Amino acid sequence: MANNKIGGVTGPKGSVPTPTGWVDPKTGHLLKSQRITQEQLDTYNGVQMIAEPVYHPAMDPAPVEAFEDEAEELIEAPAAAPKAKKAKKASKKFSLFG
Repeated sequence: MANNKIGGVTGPKGSVPTPTGWVDPKTGHLLKSQRITQEQLDTYNGVQMIAEPVYHPAMDPAPVEAFEDEAEELIEAPAAAPKAKKAKKASKKFSLFG
């Protein structure tokens, strides 16, 4: 970051570029107002574009037929349902004024 230059304009010494302009990193105050695009910020910070993942046929999910037998077993023998807890009665709140 020795070259504090974006779009042909040099920012103040020790400042950090943001979309609204150059900002002091310690105080957060805007030192120089300037529109800076995300592409310019990425170039300044050295961010590289990530390529989209490549499709591989081996990564296909298992066919639905493989899980049909398991689903039938689960439907036929459901697990015991947990007992519902009884709702507590609302306690009366006492106050001095009513």
